[in-house]
Amino acid sequence: MDKTEFLEQLRQSLSGRIEAYKVTENVRYYEDYINTQIRMGKTEGEVLSELGSPRLIARTIADTQQDTPETYQEPESDYRQSNAQRFVRKVFRLPHWAKITIVVLIFSFILWLITSVFAFLAPILLPLFVVVLLFKFFKDWLH
Repeated sequence: MDKTEFLEQLRQSLSGRIEAYKVTENVRYYEDYINTQIRMGKTEGEVLSELGSPRLIARTIADTQQDTPETYQEPESDYRQSNAQRFVRKVFRLPHWAKITIVVLIFSFILWLITSVFAFLAPILLPLFVVVLLFKFFKDWLH
């Protein structure tokens, strides 16, 4: 078996068991690993024999994934999802208490930001407000 056959068996064994972008990530990882080992002086055969069966590797990868075929739905944009989309998908898998904690932290940050801006502007705006009120009072009083 050569590198191309190994990677194709790995891809076929993973397809349908895990998400498409994860299949691509794993195949790329093993391709990079094989290429690195060859550059370090090992032969292709040595690297592939050390790795073992691509079907066994695929089974191990699939067993460690959270998604099962019953609950898994293929994402529309398959493996080309942006990092933001992956982050959002991971957040929605979080337990309820973790989601609440994130919301509380975000709310606290926004509240801190508003109070910081107000604390920064208050020494400037408060005297300005007093001057405008006094000016208006004396303007009305003089007429």
